Amino acid sequence: FGTMKTAMQPVPPPGWKNFMEEDKAVQKEKAQDWDSGVLGFCSDMNSCCLGLFCPCLLYGMAKGLVGEDKWGNTAAFALALPLPCTLVFFFRENLRVQYKLSTNIVLDFLLSAICCPCVLCQIYRQVKERPIVHSTTGSAEFSSGVFDCMDDPASCCLVAACPCLAFGIVRRKMGQSRECSAVLWCPPFAVLPCVHGCVNRGVLRAKYGMAQDAKVDAALWASVPCLALCQELRHLKKFPYAANVKGKNNQRVAVAID
Repeated sequence: FGTMKTAMQPVPPPGWKNFMEEDKAVQKEKAQDWDSGVLGFCSDMNSCCLGLFCPCLLYGMAKGLVGEDKWGNTAAFALALPLPCTLVFFFRENLRVQYKLSTNIVLDFLLSAICCPCVLCQIYRQVKERPIVHSTTGSAEFSSGVFDCMDDPASCCLVAACPCLAFGIVRRKMGQSRECSAVLWCPPFAVLPCVHGCVNRGVLRAKYGMAQDAKVDAALWASVPCLALCQELRHLKKFPYAANVKGKNNQRVAVAID
């Protein structure tokens, strides 16, 4: 039957191209892997020593290279003891999305749990050699007000029905891992989901070049977290996030997040 099925397939005329096969080939090429291995210490001994003796600082430096708060993340890593491996795991998954790397959540979790400093050093080498530059353009403030829910009723219903999924979608549109982000709002991680939301809102402001206002963000997520989440989702839908990643040939490659 396989031979008969192959024989029945129409043959394209000369000069025609099978664009479906080309798309599959392009998708395979996009699935890349890390530039260095987990045990690639010799390529950067300075970061290796820093990750061994002061991993919280190396974590903050890596976060700074992707456009996030360096010292805030350094303090967050230090306060995350004795489970800093969870932060490294989430960071690793987020970088897979932004660098279009092949996904392997189970392997990332095991490596982060067993050899956290080695994984952190690998992450730092990746972002150091191929830094991410945010190239998103949009308004200086959010595209809609906090109470403008009727501008997008579908997003409002999604947040009301399943806020953890909506938070994951927001993070995914910001270039983060949707699955790992949704876990932050699920037990036992969701001890203070408003804290995650407030921090994420500050990251969103940084990526879009908005003025930071930690007091307003904290007040919104403490009083009306669902409305704040709806506002962020509407903004990301109107102004999709994009970034430039330094390629292996030292050229900037535009990366658009779905």
